[in-house]
Amino acid sequence: MVVAAQHSPTADEALQLQGVGQLAALLIERAADQQALEAGHLALGRALQRAEVLAALSDALQRASTAEEVAERALARLGPALQAQSMLMMRLDGEALSLPSVWGEVPAAIAAHMTRPGLRLRDTPVLQQVAASRQGTYFGNYQHIPGALDTFPALAGGVEPILTPGGRLAGFLVFWQAPHQAGEGADAPGLLRHAANTLGLALERATHLSQLEAQFAALQAQTRVLEATTEELVAFTYSVSHDLSTPLRHITSFTQLARRHADDPRKLSRYLDIVEQGAQRLGTLIDAMLQLSRTSRRPLQSAQLDLDTLVAQARRTLTAEHQGREIEWQISPLPRVQGDQAALGQVVEQLLSNAVKFTRPRPSAQIRVWAEDAENGWTFWVQDNGVGFDPTYSGKLFGIFQRLHRQEEFEGTGVGLANVRRIVARHGGHVHARGQLGEGAQFGFTLPKSRYGGEH
Repeated sequence: MVVAAQHSPTADEALQLQGVGQLAALLIERAADQQALEAGHLALGRALQRAEVLAALSDALQRASTAEEVAERALARLGPALQAQSMLMMRLDGEALSLPSVWGEVPAAIAAHMTRPGLRLRDTPVLQQVAASRQGTYFGNYQHIPGALDTFPALAGGVEPILTPGGRLAGFLVFWQAPHQAGEGADAPGLLRHAANTLGLALERATHLSQLEAQFAALQAQTRVLEATTEELVAFTYSVSHDLSTPLRHITSFTQLARRHADDPRKLSRYLDIVEQGAQRLGTLIDAMLQLSRTSRRPLQSAQLDLDTLVAQARRTLTAEHQGREIEWQISPLPRVQGDQAALGQVVEQLLSNAVKFTRPRPSAQIRVWAEDAENGWTFWVQDNGVGFDPTYSGKLFGIFQRLHRQEEFEGTGVGLANVRRIVARHGGHVHARGQLGEGAQFGFTLPKSRYGGEH
């Protein structure tokens, strides 16, 4: 039988063991402190990153003029902060979805679905659920959530609704990241929610700005109509005292002469012919004034119009009226615009009719028709090789009863171009005239895209 001898530590050994224990405790304490310090640094870094992102969102809201610009700046700061692979801002208009802003590399299946034509809210169940609850949703794996689309990859991410201050659901803010990164990065729900609120403010502001621009455009159009009406009122006053009084004086004077020479058949016949001509001229002027008045009062019926069709109709009418004339037409493709078909048809016919009339002295009339795509509108032009006009008097061309050629040379009432200006002004546009005496003329009008759109 062997008995093991017990060994009691010596005083030195006890001190050594005590030192080892204290050292281990110190190392454990320091490791915990280091972990706490690293966690603090990480939290501080995330807090700083969050503060920078929030500051960037505020700056974007102040500096950007459109919701899309705010979104581009916001996504560019949010993406890295959230360690996202990609981010999307989806716009919602009724039930229609559109994708105006993207950051990062969007997976092909997601991009194809979100950009397809005619995308509706019901086509994306997760967004439909967020729309119903008006609360954000976050997931570690998209394929594990109800309503997931089979074609979408198994990514982590989240969705926040974009609500305007008025409570209108205007869209969604979406981010995607790799599943193993779920929960990493800055506070995703907090940042995404704040960004969605910022975009809601931006969209509300953009809506108000668009409404103000539309109201301003309408006010400008009304101002142009009022200015044209004022000028026409001045011209009308002049016409009453001059243009209308001239044939009236002829009627009165030659009626008196006819009475005095009633016994002279030859003179009587000549005087009565002059009276008849004066009455016809007076009737023509009155009819023209009534036409201008009707143009001003008739409500406009707005619709999509094909300017090519209006030109073709006017050309057929003029060709039938001027058979035997040699007219070379050069007509370029024209845009579609929004406006009143009857009114704009009258404008087009008047401009083409003038081109045909004032090229009458030429052996061959050359009439060119085209449109120019300006930044804010479509400009329709008619150019001819006719007698032209002195550009010094171009400002008078669109006034009522304003004529730069004698009645004996070119017939007309002096109301046609005044009618053109009135109609174009009522559509929110303006008119143009260029020319040189003996070198032809160029007349046109511009309709603003901001109000009436327009496309080829």
